Amino acid sequence: MRRMSAPASAMAAFRFSSLDGSDLILVKTGDPVDAFVPNDTPKSGDLGRIFLTSDFKDDNMTSNVLMSFGSAVTSTMFDIVDIDGLTNTNNAEVFTFDFLLNGASVFTKVVTSGDAGTGDAVVTTISYSSLFDAVEISNGTVGTSTRNIGWGLDNIMTTPVPLPAGVWLMGTALAGFGVASRRRRKAS
Repeated sequence: MRRMSAPASAMAAFRFSSLDGSDLILVKTGDPVDAFVPNDTPKSGDLGRIFLTSDFKDDNMTSNVLMSFGSAVTSTMFDIVDIDGLTNTNNAEVFTFDFLLNGASVFTKVVTSGDAGTGDAVVTTISYSSLFDAVEISNGTVGTSTRNIGWGLDNIMTTPVPLPAGVWLMGTALAGFGVASRRRRKAS
């Protein structure tokens, strides 16, 4: 499994894009409260040293982020922090995670404030196992929930598509032919 903290060369094909014009920013844990309203920061140790968030420039109370991979992966797990809008029937914070393969949706997961595992400064783990190459993450508030109440994305892990066993067998066979060919030349 790969973590976001892997060397840059291992993560070269891993990219985030804003779909709504907001700037995506990396925030250092413990810095001034950039991603959350006051007294609403995650507990120490819940996040790594740096996490991704948005500057919340838009006025329609949303954040839309595309997390894309250079090639398809077979699973992912990541943490979203602070799904905690007001939790009555008329007010909520809603996250939609749309897993895509070649631009087509293959699975959608919706998490709403008040669901199990959500809450004020709580880390909510999202996971999915099947073939996909991107995740569109949409966040918004409905009703009179506070806008720009903050979120953070961290602890991203993926599993790449394994190479078929035939590739390894073919490579081993070619190496064996090369060794045999050298031995014949030396014997001649």
